[in-house]
Amino acid sequence: MSKAEPPHGSSDSLRPQDAAVWGAVTHEIRTPLMGVMGMLEILSHTSLTEEQRRIIATAESSSLALMRIIDDVLDFARLESTSVTLTPAPTDIGALAEDCAAFVAGQAGAKGLTVTCETDPRLPRVMCDPVRVRQLLVNLCGNAVKFTDQGAVAVSVNMTSATSSNVNLRLSIRDSGIGIPEDLRPFLFQPFSRLAQGGPARSGSGLGLAICRRIVDLMNGAITVEAAAAGTGSVFHVDLTLPVAIAAGDDSRVLEGLRVLAVESDPVAIALTYLEAAGAAVTRLGGLGEIARRLAEMTQVAPGPVLVLVGPDSEAEDIAAVSGALKAMAHAAPALLWLRPRTAVTAAQSVDSISAYPLRRGELLAKAKRAADPAGAALAIVTRRAEPHTGFAVVREETAATARAEGRVVLVAEDNPINQDVLCQQLSILGFDCDIAENGASALKALETTLYPILLCDCHMPGMDGFALTKRIRELETARDADGAGRPRMPIIAVTANALPGEAARCLAAGMDDYLSKPIEIRTLSAMLDRWIPGAAAAGPLSAAGAESPAAQIVDTRNLAAIYGNEPERLARVLSEWCAGIEEGVQIIVSGFASQRLEAAVEAAHRIKGSAGIVGAYGLSADAAALETALRAGDTAAARAAARKVEATAVEAVARVRQTPGCERLAQF
Repeated sequence: MSKAEPPHGSSDSLRPQDAAVWGAVTHEIRTPLMGVMGMLEILSHTSLTEEQRRIIATAESSSLALMRIIDDVLDFARLESTSVTLTPAPTDIGALAEDCAAFVAGQAGAKGLTVTCETDPRLPRVMCDPVRVRQLLVNLCGNAVKFTDQGAVAVSVNMTSATSSNVNLRLSIRDSGIGIPEDLRPFLFQPFSRLAQGGPARSGSGLGLAICRRIVDLMNGAITVEAAAAGTGSVFHVDLTLPVAIAAGDDSRVLEGLRVLAVESDPVAIALTYLEAAGAAVTRLGGLGEIARRLAEMTQVAPGPVLVLVGPDSEAEDIAAVSGALKAMAHAAPALLWLRPRTAVTAAQSVDSISAYPLRRGELLAKAKRAADPAGAALAIVTRRAEPHTGFAVVREETAATARAEGRVVLVAEDNPINQDVLCQQLSILGFDCDIAENGASALKALETTLYPILLCDCHMPGMDGFALTKRIRELETARDADGAGRPRMPIIAVTANALPGEAARCLAAGMDDYLSKPIEIRTLSAMLDRWIPGAAAAGPLSAAGAESPAAQIVDTRNLAAIYGNEPERLARVLSEWCAGIEEGVQIIVSGFASQRLEAAVEAAHRIKGSAGIVGAYGLSADAAALETALRAGDTAAARAAARKVEATAVEAVARVRQTPGCERLAQF
């Protein structure tokens, strides 16, 4: 089971003595794992043979599996032995289910499986603990993928009944996997039970369903399973009664006047449910060959916007041909939208598309709304999902000297030598140098002579720990001398192996500014530095002397080109995946505004801000930062203006990156 990081203000209420015990346990277990996983990640960015990369990938996969098992064991033990409460918050449970389905889609795609998600258009926002609901859904979806070797996993959220104050929901996860033998069903939700004993080997602790049962019990719900004989798949249902937080937005008229020609397949059926609920008039077709004839008939009857919707069963080359034919029409061409399979296909890159596996309702409605009002719509961006890229190369030795000359030196308070080494390597990769303090007292001594832009502070160190160190630093910052001058506030980032819910809130309460949980990935550290150090992303490793100022250019990829100069194919992959990630992030922002679901837009803006700076798209990074600030402040007008600017800047930046010298093969990836 994979877990999201505990958010600030998480849900578990532990007695101080319980928190100390569980904190010590998780710290002692996760700290050595950080050394293993961190060094494996760093090693993977060096020059290696294919066989060496395969060995490292296996070790990384095994480490992640071990981490998940450890998390399961600790989480189950804590749920059983401590007093756990929930922290409800207004939650878009439909969007949350889509996020969980997307989270497991990569693992499913590697096995040749598809993941679909269908949510009830009538769903209001509800009051629930989103951390625990996400944990529940990811666990059930992950199990479905694990025990399915061919076919599909389908997630659905339906509103079975409702009153003015409460809704009854059924969350269902259906798979076409190995099924559940009848004699094993009574033991499903017991800890350490094994599903389908004697069947294909499956990794895991056997605790996932026991944890799910405990979470559902905390929510006063019910979890059940439907299964026939072994080999016929299974369906897990979770029934919950939740308070209404915010009534559902009225989507019944947002697509009124839009006509849709749909070439049907199973994923298209989900899309048509959403479109018809939003007021679109849908005509179902049997194949691509019917489009031209039906379109001609439709335009003869009455003018108006038309959307041609094609499912993932159609070949990319055929869709590209249809797109060309539609664009060649004498009059206004209809919009064409491809619900594409997970794998990007270069033959259809000119076709507007969104992922069908899983299909996100907000993205679909945003695309359809543009088709319904083309005159007022901004330029549509083709979304091509790519696997996250982990690639930073180990930078040259001169990085440390350059970083010190430019003031990019991080203070690291960490007592574990392995963790010190990992953080030093990761910071070097990101273009920073660091000073190491082995405990809080050493960190204070370093601060007497140097003003650092940021402190990465381990929470649990001998002597003066991270909490005591933070308290002392904040006291020094607020102290006034005779002239009334004070020490400038320094961002302090907690770095801890204590992954218990509530740890993040404890760090914030102690005066820290943010929270990193070990093991730390390079991309996570990069985003954190970008968030708290002005210009961190713009600095990057190996800054070229005499480079243009950020405001004077759209994108400057010289830093990445220097890193990957002897690996042109790898550079092409990095930039190709960067383009896909930027395009996807922009589409999430557009979809969020169209559906009034802005939580994902905030996250997308933050991701764009960090990744744009890394590649040298400083203007895009600044625009995304302005959008993130406006969204977090709730300034809708400013956010809409910033979103339009981000979209326009992204188009320019992506186009410029694809023209980068040395990346002529970019289109192949």
